[in-house]
Amino acid sequence: MTGLLKLSPQQTSKPLNIPANHPTNMKTRLIKYCAIVALTLWSSTSCWSQGQVTITINATPEANALGYVTGQNYNFTFALNTDPNTGNGSFYPGTASAGANYTWRQEFTIDPQIWTSVSGDGLSGTWVQPSAGDPSINNAVPDSYLITSASSASLMLIAGADGFGAYNVGLTAAGNLVSWIQFSGDFTGLNFANLTDTLPNPNTYLAGYAGPYTTTPGAASGYIVSAGGNAYFIINSLSLDVAPAPEPSTLAMFAGGFGALLRFGRRTGKSRTNQFMQE
Repeated sequence: MTGLLKLSPQQTSKPLNIPANHPTNMKTRLIKYCAIVALTLWSSTSCWSQGQVTITINATPEANALGYVTGQNYNFTFALNTDPNTGNGSFYPGTASAGANYTWRQEFTIDPQIWTSVSGDGLSGTWVQPSAGDPSINNAVPDSYLITSASSASLMLIAGADGFGAYNVGLTAAGNLVSWIQFSGDFTGLNFANLTDTLPNPNTYLAGYAGPYTTTPGAASGYIVSAGGNAYFIINSLSLDVAPAPEPSTLAMFAGGFGALLRFGRRTGKSRTNQFMQE
């Protein structure tokens, strides 16, 4: 048929319908995923906060109980809350006096959470903050403590629930529901400063005392309370550890690297798209 203009393949317009497995689409999805990961890490408050403090107790049972055997050593770890805004935003009771015990207490569910996890040898399950019961009668409510003493270089850790039927912390020992875990004592070299200020975030405060500490025989002990009886321990040592937190400069380099990857991907994607359209 005459009179019709015949277009060359280069002049023909065709829809941009790139297959899902085409390198352009695959690279775009990869870049988007990497960018999301970078932004998530960048915006995470945990990246900018103090690394989490964990306190590990090494102890020996005084007698065979709840599956624990005398003469053997067991480790128990308490992980502190890093977020000061959990609960009502301040740590109970709120003040401390020089030379006195420096006490954080979680008495009700509205109080800031002290421990984010509690675990140990011989314990099964996952620690959860007690939430059942009526706070007005202390029926199975949280009752956790962290107490430091500048006068005696002592530390007390308590993770538990208070009230009737308070076995709701998520842990068991030898199949028995646990309601209370406590370790306390004097530790050589753990010298807390006298404080008169309002209570700070305990994670930030204890981060300044990282390190291993020993104790003298009989100066530190602990116990586990369960529905099937109690187990009593003599503490051998304590370790205060701080998990490393990413530095802002590291995060900036991380984000910058993904930004460069994104720009490179855009340029590469354009060239491959043009090539695909011409095929």
